Amino acid sequence: MKLFIKYFNFPTLLIGCVFLYITLFKFTLIKHSLISFFFTLLNIIFSPRKAGEIWNSALIEYWAAGLTYILLGIALLLIILLNEKLSSTLSGYFQRWSSLIGFYGVVIFVLISLLAPVLSPVNPYAQGDLATTRLVNPFTHGTMTVRIPPPPAGLEEKSWIEKKRRTANNYLLNRITRFTRSAHDTIPSGQNIPEEEYQTSSIIFLLGTDSLARDILSRIIYGTRISVGIGFAATLIAMSLGTFIGLLAGFFYGITDKILMRIVDLFIAIPAIFLVITLVAFLGRSITVLIFILAAAGWMTTARLVRAEVLKLREREFVLAAKLLGASWFGIFRSHLLPNVLPVILTGAVLQLGNVILAEAALSFLGLGTQPPIPSWGNIIGEATPYLRTAWWIAIFPGLALSMFVISAHLIIEGAQEKIQSV
Repeated sequence: MKLFIKYFNFPTLLIGCVFLYITLFKFTLIKHSLISFFFTLLNIIFSPRKAGEIWNSALIEYWAAGLTYILLGIALLLIILLNEKLSSTLSGYFQRWSSLIGFYGVVIFVLISLLAPVLSPVNPYAQGDLATTRLVNPFTHGTMTVRIPPPPAGLEEKSWIEKKRRTANNYLLNRITRFTRSAHDTIPSGQNIPEEEYQTSSIIFLLGTDSLARDILSRIIYGTRISVGIGFAATLIAMSLGTFIGLLAGFFYGITDKILMRIVDLFIAIPAIFLVITLVAFLGRSITVLIFILAAAGWMTTARLVRAEVLKLREREFVLAAKLLGASWFGIFRSHLLPNVLPVILTGAVLQLGNVILAEAALSFLGLGTQPPIPSWGNIIGEATPYLRTAWWIAIFPGLALSMFVISAHLIIEGAQEKIQSV
């Protein structure tokens, strides 16, 4: 029993189960993703002039999933070898079980976002047979057929590296998924297509389908990638800007502090919804614009928190000693102020992450954020509005995912605040 507890704790079981599932059921997809990544890299190295023709941004999600699979295997090995050290480190950072649970929750959502192409049952944009799979209840059985694309033409004259790359890319980008509840309506009739190009299997719509016969589970998994990705990117930008302004205002004080704080007050005085609508009207609607809008609306609190901490630290003995020794202001920032402000920054970052994802969901729900058919938690809930009474599952499950992520983030904050107070 002690051996089981020592080597089969939650991190080991979590990473092990995900790694085993992908290896057993999704290895073909992972294999082509890794082949595509490494052979694209080789093509760019040996033919740098053709980099623009070789590069394909649509494959980035598959490359990320393949590399994450490799990292999962390495992480599983390290966890087994360094189990006791890892447990003591986690217990040192997270003094409460609730904060550790929150940390695991955030890690799970990050893994889902990185592994979305291999974890989702079908393509989130694939529409099933509207007559039989539209608005079906959760746990409904169906039949799925995937057409495997034939090898691309014109490979005879290509190099071996080019053949491997194009074959893998063709497999990843040109598969056609069709699903229905009828076992006799999976392969289109009247078309001269070899049967070996099809792979037919049963499917369970675990969370049902939406009004366009798209699988809700697949859309939530891909929506995790969009929502969490936007949240992390916007939080990183907001925290970087807020930290920089807070450090400058607190350290230099005087006129610099007054000017920077008046800028902060100006942004705080502007209603967030007005700022968002104005920026959307001028900049348009895209994921990149949405990231910068959410960052622009959330850096002010970080700036004030960092400024307050720096004002307390700038009169401490170690900072005064560094000044007397002739250290530059950049050196003082890097070696003395930033390490001491870092716990506050990290705590604020986790809080900001939860708020940003909530804001993204609200904006997408209102039609100002991620635009359909791109799935995000917010616009999936928004699309479910006409069907709240007849198809409750369309809105409930993405809402649960959103709530679980925000709760996990707040549980981490509770543990971080206790650690800061104890220090």
